Amino acid sequence: MPPQGAQEDSARGSRGCDRLFANKFLIVEVLEEDSPCPALKEVLAEYHRPVVVVDEVLGELTLDKDLFMFEGEVLWRSEQICLSLEVDAAEEDTWADARRAMKVMLAEQDRWDGDMRASAARELTDLACEWRESADEEVPEITEESFAQRIELRSIAMDASRLPASHSSGSRASRFLRISGAGQY
Repeated sequence: MPPQGAQEDSARGSRGCDRLFANKFLIVEVLEEDSPCPALKEVLAEYHRPVVVVDEVLGELTLDKDLFMFEGEVLWRSEQICLSLEVDAAEEDTWADARRAMKVMLAEQDRWDGDMRASAARELTDLACEWRESADEEVPEITEESFAQRIELRSIAMDASRLPASHSSGSRASRFLRISGAGQY
């Protein structure tokens, strides 16, 4: 008779993803719980040791090793916002690339802010107008300009793996825009 896990796998049939994540181990007996292993404790201690980079422009950035990103705060158009720089934790070159690209963005923040607002307004004004038409109360007309003015930037997340090889002031990183809000205008 096949082990329990094998029967469950075949019973699932075409639910392919379930088979990928099915338990492939059969524990017969636990010999010792919490056995000491100095080598593993050393590895774990190193993993839990914080990695902090202090940058003259970006300030203090702390590496979240579980999410592979540096996190901190920066001043963006006179407002403090959250900053996340996604990096390859094992490749310190990506750390420098992400910081360099973010510094360019900060140095040109008025242009970047305008470009991001214009892009969001172009993409989302029609949707906002549809919402306006279905609203229960009176809502003022929504134009691309009024929509762009109402956007509040609270955080910037930059993925260093998508940065161009050269970070001249004219180059642009890949863009991702996530809009969230309370649905009020």
